[in-house]
Formats: sequence, structure tokens, C-alpha cells
Amino acid sequence: MDELKDTIDKSYPNRLKSLKDSEKYLLLLIHYCGPLRSGYYFNLKISNKILDQQEYNYIFIPKAKRADGYYYVYDDKVSDTKSHASNNKIPLKPLLKEAIKESIDKFPRDILLPSIKKETDVTILLKEATGKDTNNQILRTSYESERYLEDALIGGNYAKFSKECKNLRHNVAVVMTTYLKSIHLLPKLKLKLIDYYVNESKKLNQE
Repeated sequence: MDELKDTIDKSYPNRLKSLKDSEKYLLLLIHYCGPLRSGYYFNLKISNKILDQQEYNYIFIPKAKRADGYYYVYDDKVSDTKSHASNNKIPLKPLLKEAIKESIDKFPRDILLPSIKKETDVTILLKEATGKDTNNQILRTSYESERYLEDALIGGNYAKFSKECKNLRHNVAVVMTTYLKSIHLLPKLKLKLIDYYVNESKKLNQE
């Protein structure tokens, strides 16, 4: 996430240079603010009003400056599951909402990321934007682990972690199990967990 933030900061001056530059900047910011699965961003429509439909995904960007923006998700990997069927209105981070509004004001369009014609295009655009061999899944894992998994495992703040998982349309139990299995791939968190449990062990031995 720190590396991604650096890349976003470097991309900021060129964010409105062209539509392609704007797309790259938005895709980076999306993954910094909490990315859904890559399939969500394929042919993603933009609307400034709430649509009376439950057939396709879209992103709501209100005209009012202080009003909240939302993802509306009706078609993705977990749409037909009980735990996520009702979780189709996901709030946008204010920073992302403002960046999207700025982009569509500069480059009027009906699709948020018009160069993304299929899911693999998300990976291609991310690699171009970051200059690294990355993808949506890697950045989703980084987002969860670096921002919230530590809170859950060390801080005991499962409510915060659960809420974020739900907004990313993750199953909390699956995320915890998967990430703990892959803890060796998360070196920063692994070291923090080791230090935490070593200190806890010392406390027990002192009692």
C-alpha cells in the first residue's frame, strides 16, 4: 500500500493529461481505497442518479458535492450467495468519489474505464500504471492485510475487519483462513505477529 501510494502521488500531475492517464490514475486510486474484484470494473457504467434496476453494475456519482457516492453491485462472483445478495450498495471513499467526478468532468463519458473491455485488461492497465507485475488479487490481499488484518489478529478489532471484508464482498472466515495460510507472503504482518506473540509469551512467563 505504501508503494501504491507513492505511485499514485507520482501519477497525480498527469491525471488529467489524457483519458488513458486518467484511467490509470483512477484504477490505482480504486485499489488504494478498497478494490472489488476485477470483473466489476469491466464495462462499469457511471450514473448521477440511482437507477431502478438490478441487472448490471454501476457507480453512482452524485451531482451534489457533499453527497456520498456508491458502488452498486448486482453481478459479480458472490452475487448469488446469501451473505452478499443484500450487500449491493457499497460506499465510495470521498477521495475516490472526487477523483472520479473530476475525471468525468474533464472527459465526459458513460463508462468509468472505457479501455477495459474484459477482465484481463484490468491486469494490463495495472501493470502499465505501476510498472510492476501485479494484479487485482494481489492488491486486494495487500489492502486487507496491511490495513485491517493486523487490527483483527493483534488488536482484536474483528468488527472493523468484518465490515471492511463485507464492503469488499469477501467472506470473513475465508479471508482469515486464506491469509493465515499465506502469512509467509506477508512479511511485515508476519514480523508484527511474531513480535506480538513473543511479547505475550514473555508476559505469561512473568506471571
